[in-house]
Amino acid sequence: MDERHNSYKDMLLDVSQKINEDDLKRMKFKCDQIIKKRQNEKIAQATELFTALEERGYLSETNLNYLKDLLKTCCGGKIDGIRVLENYERIYIPGFVPSVPQNQAPPGLPGQAHAQFIPGFPQPPGQQIVYVVQNGNAPPGTHNTSQHRQRYEGPDLSKEISFLCKSLGRDWKFFIRSLGLPEDEIEMISCDYRTVRERIHQCLLAWQHQEQQCASRDKLIVALRHSSVQRNDLASKLEEGRY
Repeated sequence: MDERHNSYKDMLLDVSQKINEDDLKRMKFKCDQIIKKRQNEKIAQATELFTALEERGYLSETNLNYLKDLLKTCCGGKIDGIRVLENYERIYIPGFVPSVPQNQAPPGLPGQAHAQFIPGFPQPPGQQIVYVVQNGNAPPGTHNTSQHRQRYEGPDLSKEISFLCKSLGRDWKFFIRSLGLPEDEIEMISCDYRTVRERIHQCLLAWQHQEQQCASRDKLIVALRHSSVQRNDLASKLEEGRY
């Protein structure tokens, strides 16, 4: 399957996690003229509703207007689900115009961090040195520049990260969430980078910065075995050093 299809499915999974039981009831009610009553009553999850809409031509990789309308009218004015949807539209829908400002960050999150290696900086044995470039608006009184970098010094997990970038597929966001990286950070990185591998790479670098000396291969293994991820195959390879 191509990159857009995978991103589309990831986006629907992300949106479904923003929809609670009451939201779903309202969405089903609004769809009662589209989905027959018997099938409508059987829908218990947002992903099942999305499938029903796809089957009837109301939802596709290039047609998200009906879903966006449902989110706006049935989900109590919450913008988090719409933001996830529009992050996808920004990349794959020509002429996209956002309805939710991307700089509307939650309180306490004035800017986002994106991790990257700085070539040419020496790495001490057993340590991986990563810098994080800060974007966005910094709090009053702080240094605000795209060149502001914070140093990360922790265990060298470059081989593990390379392995995971190559091996993780559609489950990658569940894995990153189980590591504890904030949702807004994941969404911002997803918006800034087009390929799944690069998104995984940037998220793992941001996680390393967040964890500092606490970053470890064991934490990666625990996250892979999390109930929302269940990539025991990859966890076993990390444990056995087969990567």
